[in-house]
Amino acid sequence: MAALSTEESSSSRIAKVYLTFAEREAHERSPLYEELARGVAGEPAALSFLGELPPPKQQPNLLFAAVKYLYGTPRDWHHFWCLLREHVDEIRALMMARSTQTNEPARCATLLPVLARLAPPLALLEVGAAAGLCLLPDRYE
Repeated sequence: MAALSTEESSSSRIAKVYLTFAEREAHERSPLYEELARGVAGEPAALSFLGELPPPKQQPNLLFAAVKYLYGTPRDWHHFWCLLREHVDEIRALMMARSTQTNEPARCATLLPVLARLAPPLALLEVGAAAGLCLLPDRYE
């Protein structure tokens, strides 16, 4: 079997990231983002566009946020794809200039074993941009 070219390998990896996003992050939460992520994963030109960016700039949230910031919420995949094709340079420039920060409270789940060993009562203080999301360890699943 011939080795995949670098572009094919990069496209496959990016497609997998977008499909995973569609399945794990957007499914049953955001039908539009699920549709967009699946569309990107299936569109070779979109994957090629993302493959030209550094890996930290290839993430779904950044691409979707850039399009929304510049042109408003796309109606559907077709509208999104038209915006990306017509404004690729502007979208690339914004993606290169910006980043996203997602606050996922589940990332604090690794603290649960330590917190469970501490004698009650326990008070938590959060300093940062998570807006209190990390103050809910009793609600982690």
